[in-house]
Amino acid sequence: MASDDLKPTMLGFAVYRATVEGQDLTFWATDTPTDVRVEGATCDTSVPVEGLPEETFSDDVFENIRCGDVYDSVPQLTKAMAEMQLTDKRVLELGAGMGLPGIWAALSGANVVLSDRHPAVLELLRRNVRLNSTTAEVRSLSWGEGAEWLVNFDLVIAADVLYHEGVVGLFLGTAAAALRPGGMLLLAHKQRDLMDCRELQVEAPHCDLELLQGAIPTRGNIEVFRFIRKDSCTDPPPPLDSEACSDEQGN
Repeated sequence: MASDDLKPTMLGFAVYRATVEGQDLTFWATDTPTDVRVEGATCDTSVPVEGLPEETFSDDVFENIRCGDVYDSVPQLTKAMAEMQLTDKRVLELGAGMGLPGIWAALSGANVVLSDRHPAVLELLRRNVRLNSTTAEVRSLSWGEGAEWLVNFDLVIAADVLYHEGVVGLFLGTAAAALRPGGMLLLAHKQRDLMDCRELQVEAPHCDLELLQGAIPTRGNIEVFRFIRKDSCTDPPPPLDSEACSDEQGN
């Protein structure tokens, strides 16, 4: 069946269980296990596969098809966070998808906001927050959108959210607006043909972000980029604690 012929109500979602960096996670995602790229994730067959109402989907067929996927940059992002002290830190996940990194951070003691713009994703995020009994908030957010709550976060995280160069400025600008001076952006990115990572290096200074770590990965590989929020008018507090800054790559 061609993607144009796929109705959103044909999409199914299932419950999975996985242990990620020492935390046991339970989450809704696509009912296609090969599109849940978390090592050791198992489908809970005791929970029936469900669909979602048509009104929870957008007009973008490709966004609809991908809305329940979990990408292999997610474990890499969580691994990077495991090096940090997150207790009582304010953490924002942009383009959260199923929200696994943000939920992992919440279970590790952080105060977390999970954000996305896709209505079906937001519904699944709310379910995943409840499944894991966390206090994480779920908020609708489009990059570039001014929101009063989008301030003073210690850490902004994102995994596999950049698919073409036109959104890099919006993404970095949103992350910078959310961060306190000295706050950190962690971006786990898998290199694909439609995205040139050099734009991250070009756009970051325009958003008051300084690239601390991250090299352009080869196609199919994953890199975790670390940026710090600068402020030319004030002396920033120390960056978020990190025990190590090692390169992370995967396939």
